[in-house]
Amino acid sequence: MMSQEGNATCCLSLFASSSSESDSEEKEDSAEDVVDLCKDPSRCRVDGLLDSGMLKEYTTSSGTVDCSKAIPVYVDVSPQELKSLDDGKEEFAVVFVLKFWWLDRKLKDFQSKLTLEKEDETSGRVYLQEIDVVVRSLDKDGTLQYEELPLQQVPRVLKATKDMYTYLEPPKWEHHFFPDFSFINQETTDEQVKTKVQQLVWCDKDGALVHYKAKYDTIFQEFVELHAFPLDRQLCRIKLTAEMGLDQFQLITLNSNRKLARLCDMWEMPEDLGRPGWPCTVYVRHPDTCLQDPVTPRSVDEKVQQGHSTKVTQRSLVNVVLHVQRKPSFFVHSILLMVSLVNAISLCAFALKVDDAGSRLGYLSTCFLAVLAYRYIINDSLPKKSYMTAAGWFITLASFYQTWLCFETAFLAFWWSHSDENIQRTIEICDWALGSFTFIAWLLFILFYWYQWRISTWRPSWQEVYQKNQEPYCPLEKCDSCQRSWLAKQSAHLRQNKTCPKCQGRVQTTYLTPLDREKPLIPSLRNRGFGNEVESYLLEFG
Repeated sequence: MMSQEGNATCCLSLFASSSSESDSEEKEDSAEDVVDLCKDPSRCRVDGLLDSGMLKEYTTSSGTVDCSKAIPVYVDVSPQELKSLDDGKEEFAVVFVLKFWWLDRKLKDFQSKLTLEKEDETSGRVYLQEIDVVVRSLDKDGTLQYEELPLQQVPRVLKATKDMYTYLEPPKWEHHFFPDFSFINQETTDEQVKTKVQQLVWCDKDGALVHYKAKYDTIFQEFVELHAFPLDRQLCRIKLTAEMGLDQFQLITLNSNRKLARLCDMWEMPEDLGRPGWPCTVYVRHPDTCLQDPVTPRSVDEKVQQGHSTKVTQRSLVNVVLHVQRKPSFFVHSILLMVSLVNAISLCAFALKVDDAGSRLGYLSTCFLAVLAYRYIINDSLPKKSYMTAAGWFITLASFYQTWLCFETAFLAFWWSHSDENIQRTIEICDWALGSFTFIAWLLFILFYWYQWRISTWRPSWQEVYQKNQEPYCPLEKCDSCQRSWLAKQSAHLRQNKTCPKCQGRVQTTYLTPLDREKPLIPSLRNRGFGNEVESYLLEFG
C-alpha cells in the first residue's frame, strides 16, 4: 500500500524530486518566515496559490507550466454509508455520492430538441410538439431562449418558461469537456456506479454551467494500522485523481467537512475530535510549485530517442478521509473474558498434590492449548503484520502465565521427589503460597487491562494515526539541528533520509491533522466564500 501511495503522490510521469539546488535555495529563502510552523500551523501557505485556490503556474526541469487557463472544477463528496471494513483483506466498502460542477465556456448556442406543450386553436385540446432548436440561453429558473431550425436570415429568438415545455434534450456530452478522473486505491475493476446524471444548470453567451452527479457503491484498498488493536483508529481514504494536468483543470472542494450517515456495527464515529463536521474530511492535496526531474541531459536524450516522454506532469488530487474507531466490546467479551476464565480455571491445578505432577501438568497443558486457540482466532481475523498488537501482547502474557505454572509445578515436583517428609511439608506450603501469589497477580493484571480498555487510555491519538499512516493533509518538515520548518512537497514527503538545505541536519516529517489546522491548505469554497456567479450559486444550491 505504501508503494502505491508513493507512486501516486503527485501523479508524475517521471519521478519528481525536491532535492535539487533550486529547491534548496527556495527553502532557505522561505524557511526564515515559517520557523514556528509546527507550533502555529495556521501560518502554512502554498506558494503561488491564488485566492481562488488555483495554482497559476509551476516549474519543472523542462520549464514553466502555465496553469492560468485551467478550468476550475468544483467537487463535493458525500459519504453515505461505510458498509464494511475488512481487517484481513485491508479493504473497506463504502457508498458515496460524487458531484462535479464546472463552467464550460465553449458550450453555448448548441443544437437541441425541444418538446413544447401546445394548445390547438380550433379544438382547444393540448398536445406535445417536438421541434429542432438552437439554445441561446437557459436561466436558473428554467426560462429558455431559442431559435427554431432552420435558422432565419433575421434572428428570431423565442422565449419559453419552464411550464411551457416538458423536455429539453441535453447537449451531446461526448463532444464537450469532461474532467476525467479515477480512483487510485479502488479495489474493484468495475466502477459499480448506481446512478449517473449529467445536466445543464444554465447557459448563456459566456458558456454553460454543467453538473455531474454519480452514486458509487464500491470497495477501496486501505492500509490498516493495528498496533493498538482492539482500541485502534483507522483512516478509510478515497483517493481521487484527475486524469489531466493542472494546466487543463484543477479541483476545488465545495465543503471540507462531511458527516457519515451510517456505519457498520463493529465501528463507531469518534467522539473526542472537538471539530464540527467530522468524521469525514474532504480536501485537495496542495500542489508543488517547483518539480525537478533528476535525470541527466544524456538520459533525457536517450529517453527522447526511445520515444519516451520526459515531461513532468502534476495533477489535482482529492483525499476523502473517513475517521473511525473500533468498538472493543467484541474482543473484551469474546477474547479477553474467555482467556481470563481459562487462566482462572488453570489455578484449579493447585488442588492436585505436588506429588501428582503428571496430572497437574496434563491439566495445565490443556489450559495452555485453549489459550493458544484464541491466539489463532485473532490471527485469522487480522492481516499478517511484523509487529505485535495490544491483543497479541495480552494473549502472549496469558501464555507466559500458563508457562510459569508449568515450570512452577515441575520445579516443586522435582524438589518433592528429592526431599524427606519434613521438607515436603514445607514444599506444600510453598505451593499454596505461590498459587495464591499467582492468583492475586493475575487478578490485578486482568483488572488493570480491563480498566484501561474501558476508559480507552491505550487508544492512540489522531496525531499518532496520521503520523503512522503518513496522511498528507498538512505535512511539515522540520530540521532536528536548526529547528527550521517548512511545508513538505507532496512529491517528496514520503522520502527517507532527508537533510536540511541549510545545515545538512536530519529532517523529519510531521503530519498534521484537522485538529491541528482546521482549514485545509487549499481552502474549500465554504471556507473562503464565493468570488463569482458560479461560486455564489454553489454556496446557495450546491
